[in-house]
Amino acid sequence: MNALNGISKALELQQKAAPELKKLQKATDGFETVFVKKLLSEMRKGVKEISFGDSTGSEVYQDLMDQAVSESVSKGGTLGIGKLLYKQFAPQIIAQASKQK
Repeated sequence: MNALNGISKALELQQKAAPELKKLQKATDGFETVFVKKLLSEMRKGVKEISFGDSTGSEVYQDLMDQAVSESVSKGGTLGIGKLLYKQFAPQIIAQASKQK
């Protein structure tokens, strides 16, 4: 019976923490996206400028491409920054959920 009580409490805790953990996942993924986009932007400063076409809006297209690459890297977990942050902060959210009644 004790094992069942433990499982029941763990499931209840998971249900309490689930909404906040979902928010944390979104935030950490978003942070990784912003980080990668900034990284690409800074790296581009050190490279000879290559225009993205001759149009006046080429900077916009470059920014859109950087955003798409950043989102792709974040979703794939290539760098793992989002996962690392999630692992660091998730126990705090679970601890807070365990204190709630």
